[in-house]
Amino acid sequence: MRLTVLAGLLALMTAHVGAQVPYGRTPANSQQSAVAPPGVDKNSLYSDVEYISGHECFDQKRKGQLVVTADGVGFFDNKGKLIFSLQAQTIKDAEHTRDIRDPSVGKKLLFGALAGDRKQDFLTITTETQSTAEGVVFKVKQNSATGLAAKIGFYARKARGEAPGTVTASSLAAAAPASSAGAASSPDVDRSSAAAPPVPTNSASSPPEILRSTADLTSDLGFRLAVGDAQRLGLITDYQEISTSTLAVDLSDKAMDDASTEQHLVRLYSAYRRLSSSGPVPTLVLRHQGLSVGEYSTAGLTKGDWK
Repeated sequence: MRLTVLAGLLALMTAHVGAQVPYGRTPANSQQSAVAPPGVDKNSLYSDVEYISGHECFDQKRKGQLVVTADGVGFFDNKGKLIFSLQAQTIKDAEHTRDIRDPSVGKKLLFGALAGDRKQDFLTITTETQSTAEGVVFKVKQNSATGLAAKIGFYARKARGEAPGTVTASSLAAAAPASSAGAASSPDVDRSSAAAPPVPTNSASSPPEILRSTADLTSDLGFRLAVGDAQRLGLITDYQEISTSTLAVDLSDKAMDDASTEQHLVRLYSAYRRLSSSGPVPTLVLRHQGLSVGEYSTAGLTKGDWK
């Protein structure tokens, strides 16, 4: 008898739901697709974007869409209304990073080994004007950050009058060894005998590792903005370079539980990687109360004893 009554109730519930949502139709409360801004080429439009931080007077996250053209980058809401724009001539750099997060405990319990990592791609745009500088961070659709950064960088260089693919004299001078530069400036040198035999060296007595000070690191605008914002929010208490391309970052108690910590680490790593482009692959060593709790590298965030 009870089973019969239960079956009847289930039948009534199924019929009620079927009456509310007719077959083949989308429920009324489903999410509406974004409306593209008028007159925008589809190849310039990037949807499923979320503004994270960095732009003046915009301290709240907001979802929307990016429009990337030769004039710069525009951030629009999902109704096609412009929220703010970044002019191409003010853009100094565009960097992409990926954050890899472990699956949640609930997901691990449900799916076990099938519970994969969550990958999130971020785009950081650094701008400079005569009065201010910013590092604007967006979370973008997976696998789109690389192309976005490349396109924005191309338009920014073009706006500054730099021809694409052109090797400037200053870059050649910076890349050439000092001895080569000296030989090039002296056309009378007999180059057949200019190369001296190598001087034997003792490999055991290699020169000491030269680490950059806080002043050296913060001389870069992008790094100074990234670490300054994290310190201002009380997420980072200290930092120092402990080996070539390795930065130790001391996290506060607040950082261990704050949802924005990973986003600021993305931004800090992007700036530090740009500073360490000529050395090994850079790494952030994360510490809390004197103990190592994880790392941030090109693979994203790896948590160790993160309590």
